[in-house]
Amino acid sequence: MISRVRGYAGLLREPAFRRLWLAQSISQFGTQVTGLALPLVAIVVLQASPFEVGLLGAVEFLPFLLFTLPAGVWVDRLPKQRLMVMADLGRMLVLGAVPLAAVAHVIALWQVFIVAFLAGTLTVVFDISYQAIVPEIVSRERLQEGNARLEVSRSAAYVLGPGIGGFLVGVLTAPIAILADALSYLASALFLFGLRPRPGAPSLGTGDTGDASATAARTPAPAPSPASATSPGSATSPGSAASPGPVASSARARAGGLRGLRSEIGEGLRFYRASPLLLASSASIATLNFGFQITFSILLVFLVREMGLTPEAIGLALSLGSLGIVAGALTGSAFGKRFGVGPALIVAATLDGASMLLVAIATSSTAFWLLILSGLLQGYGYMLININGLSLRQALTPDHLQGRVNATGRWINWSVIPPGAILGGVLATLVGLRATVAIGAVIVLAGVPWLALSPLRRLHDLPSQPSPAAPREGMIRP
Repeated sequence: MISRVRGYAGLLREPAFRRLWLAQSISQFGTQVTGLALPLVAIVVLQASPFEVGLLGAVEFLPFLLFTLPAGVWVDRLPKQRLMVMADLGRMLVLGAVPLAAVAHVIALWQVFIVAFLAGTLTVVFDISYQAIVPEIVSRERLQEGNARLEVSRSAAYVLGPGIGGFLVGVLTAPIAILADALSYLASALFLFGLRPRPGAPSLGTGDTGDASATAARTPAPAPSPASATSPGSATSPGSAASPGPVASSARARAGGLRGLRSEIGEGLRFYRASPLLLASSASIATLNFGFQITFSILLVFLVREMGLTPEAIGLALSLGSLGIVAGALTGSAFGKRFGVGPALIVAATLDGASMLLVAIATSSTAFWLLILSGLLQGYGYMLININGLSLRQALTPDHLQGRVNATGRWINWSVIPPGAILGGVLATLVGLRATVAIGAVIVLAGVPWLALSPLRRLHDLPSQPSPAAPREGMIRP
């Protein structure tokens, strides 16, 4: 029995990963509480209009479009653990201003907008940092297990966080609930203090954005990283007279620190462009996100006005459907290992499209049950993509590019969300609510061919070595 428990605990028995897991779990719960409590401050305390509430949601999401790519550069330049601690402490201070202003009776809507923007910016830094630090504390062959553990806690936050947030708002009022959230970020930061990479793992967050010796130690391939060579054929063997010594390495470190932001962002973009696997994955996920957002932007209106569901029924159906997220988090890693990473992504995209079609064909008598089933399918597909897609990206990426490549992936995948929301509103006006849900479902299903016709369909195991970084020739401008 004890051995079985230890086997399930897996990476949670390792101190570094356990610290990261606890910090990320607390941070995710805090984010879910804020996601409910901050709009309620605007709605209940400040009597914001529906337009102002919608604008608040846009302000919360805006940092992900503006700062994700630059954040990737800073994550690669600086120690990731330090950035995560600073992001947590920053969110604690920013969110702590809301209850203080409420108690002093000086809170205003413009303050809530500023808090939402700043908290969102710090969340960008934290999320990119924790995705990039996983390969430093988990071996590549255990990336799926590590991401699965992290996704279990995130799924629990999705299911339980809004309920906890609603309870805190009901008992303490919305501003005081945000104070509890601010303190949760302090707890997350405390767990991150002392976090260190596993023995033998690279630690590249010290200003040197691509030491050739570190790259050579990690990969058997003789070709140099482009971060350490200015032209093809310029590398020499470690034993040659022209081998770079400490002075040359120091010069490269200084040069790396002086490179412009555009150049470093471009390095992540070039790597992404050079990988057929990453491009196919992002093409599919961006298509899914675009279709989802077309539907989600008008889903509540459709459920209330055409399906006749009450808010209580909608909340219950969404909560029960969220159990698919939990199931996916618990089994997504095993699914990918059993059937293959590429097939898992194809199954996930298919489940997501089917989940939207169920909503499109719902009637007043079946809407409640189909909404639950839709949530189960969508949640499971969502976790299959998160665990296996993120693990694939981390496994393909050299350690000195983890921040920028993870940032590039998120930026590409999420850039379609605002236009999808706008298009959903336009389509609902022109062709009706049900037709808009159906159009969104068809677009989600269109994400499947991106995967099925790409090399991903034959990919079973994660790569054991990162891909070589893209050459400097043919640079694309960010």
